[in-house]
Amino acid sequence: MSNSIKSLSPAAKRRIAVLFFTFATLAVCDVFIRKNDSALDEFYVNHYRRKLDALHARPEPPRILLLGSSRVAYALVPQEFEQVIGAPAFNFGIPASKVLEWQILFSRYVEAMKPGLIVLGVNASEIRADYEPVSAARDLFDWDDLFACLREDGWSSTVVGHFLERNSGIAWALLHRRYETMKWLQERAESVFPKYAQIARERRLRVITPCSLDGYEHPWAANRRMKSLEAQLEIDSNAVMVASMPQFDPQAPAVRRFGELLAHCRDTGIPLVVAYIPNSPRAEKRWMSVESDLEKTIARCCHEAGINYIGAPMTEVPRTDADYLDETHVGLALAKRLSRRIAERSMRLGLLTGNARLAKGATGSEGDAP
Repeated sequence: MSNSIKSLSPAAKRRIAVLFFTFATLAVCDVFIRKNDSALDEFYVNHYRRKLDALHARPEPPRILLLGSSRVAYALVPQEFEQVIGAPAFNFGIPASKVLEWQILFSRYVEAMKPGLIVLGVNASEIRADYEPVSAARDLFDWDDLFACLREDGWSSTVVGHFLERNSGIAWALLHRRYETMKWLQERAESVFPKYAQIARERRLRVITPCSLDGYEHPWAANRRMKSLEAQLEIDSNAVMVASMPQFDPQAPAVRRFGELLAHCRDTGIPLVVAYIPNSPRAEKRWMSVESDLEKTIARCCHEAGINYIGAPMTEVPRTDADYLDETHVGLALAKRLSRRIAERSMRLGLLTGNARLAKGATGSEGDAP
């Protein structure tokens, strides 16, 4: 072996040395990251774990569960439901989640809690034909879930990639923790990069601060990201992030799964109401060609499953771009108005069994057309 190496040219020896040094460096980084995994975890925003920790910290399960994506995380205020209905509520809105994630959460956690009422907040984007369950693949899937998803929805290299990336942490920690490692290093390089160090520190503090016991964390309530969409547009319209227009297909996997979720919830006997969470007027104008069809599909699925649906037409829920953080997430004042409206509708429907205030106000079934 030594004779073979000696017989190599100087250029070949340099390449071998570079490769050896590269692999040795990666190995050292891998060991370092594994030893500092708990410190790096302080920079990883795991919304599922965060909300579940808050849910389990409650002395008893909430009577009202507000389920959905980041739209629900901002738009449905537990306190408003408690004041109107007279029962404790919890916001279980998970950013980046959509229908498949909700199915998994319902089967693993919600069904066992048996809440008295589930309010499922939905937007047109959440049954989009181009939806891929990346959030589920990254934070919820086990191998059986992955195979079931590929079998039912078809092959997706994106879904497989996110699943393998998370699980590759077992073999190669550097790949799995590369973002957290960058933030960890930025915070420690304050003297060189003070701005990035501050951003990293703020992220860590948000992660390590426990979620509120009602699950509601609106940025405006914490004095963060205070400029409304309207104010941002006035400053620089080109700097405002544009929400991607969803694709519409009534046969899309997300539509099928949405119907399955409604039917499953109905069959468990847990009362459910579906409420539409509207986009900003700016986004509604751009989505005009598809949003109406998507919302009609949501309403149709609810009707077929025998589930009450509450729309949010502009005539009944007036709103402007000043009521939004960005194109799709509502500000605090509009969130309270939407929540109170949905709570009052649920009150009249008499959905929450065993609640005296609801039973007194029940008037039968009602729903909104989109």
